Amino acid sequence: MSNLEEYNYVVEARFEIEKDADGYPKSRNAEALLCKPLDPECSLCIVTSVPSYLRNIAYGDTIRTKPDSGDSLEFGQVVKREAIAFTGSYSTTLQGKML
Repeated sequence: MSNLEEYNYVVEARFEIEKDADGYPKSRNAEALLCKPLDPECSLCIVTSVPSYLRNIAYGDTIRTKPDSGDSLEFGQVVKREAIAFTGSYSTTLQGKML
């Protein structure tokens, strides 16, 4: 990739799911999310899909990825959390306060 801004390019990163005390979700151990790379190595990305099972990742977070044993990427760490407040018919809390 020569110029990442030129393309609407996304990669898939794999995240391990932290299960609750009951072992939920029983059918999954990992979730794959689409991410927009910020560098040619795809080691720094912005999460561009909404997680279904992950509690520690959100849409818009900037993450570091690392290659897994194959040709895929796996989650490394959160670099920056993106605080997004939704408005409309949804009630949302931010830092314990109702918006």
